[in-house]
Amino acid sequence: MADSSHFNKSSNPPAEQPPTSTVSYRRVYSYHYDKLNSFDLEWTSLQEFDIWRQTEENHHCIEFNLKETRYPEKPVPQKPEPAWLWRHIYVCSREGGGGKSKYVKQHPERERKKDNKRMENGCPCKLSIKAYPGMQSILGQYCTEHSHEIGSENVKFTRIPTEAREFIAQMLRMKVDPNQINIKLKTLYGGVFSDLLKLLELKDKPQHNQFITLADIRHIEVGIEAETVRLAPIEDSGLSVDMGIG
Repeated sequence: MADSSHFNKSSNPPAEQPPTSTVSYRRVYSYHYDKLNSFDLEWTSLQEFDIWRQTEENHHCIEFNLKETRYPEKPVPQKPEPAWLWRHIYVCSREGGGGKSKYVKQHPERERKKDNKRMENGCPCKLSIKAYPGMQSILGQYCTEHSHEIGSENVKFTRIPTEAREFIAQMLRMKVDPNQINIKLKTLYGGVFSDLLKLLELKDKPQHNQFITLADIRHIEVGIEAETVRLAPIEDSGLSVDMGIG
C-alpha cells in the first residue's frame, strides 16, 4: 500500500519563488515599496505631473511652492545603487516660514488694506513627488488639508497671471500712469477686491486679475526701475570713473 502522506506531499508543486528581478519590491524607498506605502498618486512623466499640478491649482484657487529637493546618499562601493533619484516637496504658498517676523510696525494703528498671505500657524497642505532609476513614472503623496479657505476666497492670495503682469509692465514702460493702469484693469477684468460679495454673482471662477491693486502695479514698477538702473550704461549714470591712466 502506497504511503498516502508521501503521495500528497509529492503531488503538490513547491511554492513559486519570485524571480531575482523583483528584488526591488523588497528595497526600502524603491518604486514598488513607495507605491505600497502611502505614495498613492502616479503620473507617467514629470510633464504630466506639471499639468496635473497646474490643474489642481486652478481648480482650487491655490498655489504650490517648491520648498526643497532631496537626494539619496551618494552610492559607495559594494552597496546597491539608490532606490530613488530625487524628491520634490511642495507646500501651500500660504504656509509661511522662517518663524515670527521681527518687523515692528511704525504705525500699528493703521489697518492693512490687504490680508496677510502667510498664515500665522502655517498650512498643513503638502505635496511630495519622487523619481526612480530607469523609470519615467513619478509617484506622489498629497495632503489636501488647508488651514484656510480655498476656492474663490483664496484667489486674491495667488500670483498675478503672466498675461496681466506683462500687460502692466508694457503700460509702465510706455509711461502710463499707474492709476490709469489700475482703472484700465478694472475695466478689463472687473475688479472686485473691495467687494467679495460680488464673487457670488460671478458665473465663471474668479481670477487674480480681479484683485490686482494699485500696490501690485507699483511693485511691478519698482522692479522695472531697478532693472533699468542695473542695465544703464556707465556713461549715462552721471558717475565719473577714474581709470588711473596718465
